[in-house]
Amino acid sequence: MTERPLAQLGAAGVAGAIGVFGLVGSLALGLGRLTAPGPGLWPFTVSVVITVLAVVLALTGRHGTDTEGFTRASVQTAVAVLSLVVFAALLPLIGFEIPSLLLVFVWMRFLARSAGCHRWPSALARWLRSTCCS
Repeated sequence: MTERPLAQLGAAGVAGAIGVFGLVGSLALGLGRLTAPGPGLWPFTVSVVITVLAVVLALTGRHGTDTEGFTRASVQTAVAVLSLVVFAALLPLIGFEIPSLLLVFVWMRFLARSAGCHRWPSALARWLRSTCCS
């Protein structure tokens, strides 16, 4: 096996875990009935689709040869998703302002790096300019 099929299996595993997590969470919310849907019905439907597609990817994706491997951009995407999860977890605990500031600051750091700026002060200056001058 080469690196790319393992990357496909890894992506299928992550997507499958997200789908199963969504299924469990939506069942905890309650599905309700079709005539009176509960708060978990729509997340359950989306989670079923994600899980099915993850299984399809695990079964068929190993044979693809035109796929991309995991790179530094993949890590940046994972950090962005993780920062959104932390943001959502902090909202009920400490409100909107502080998590928003931290999220913008972290994202500006990654965006500034991808734009060619490699220093925190540059990210801070861009953040200040965007918030104060808007």
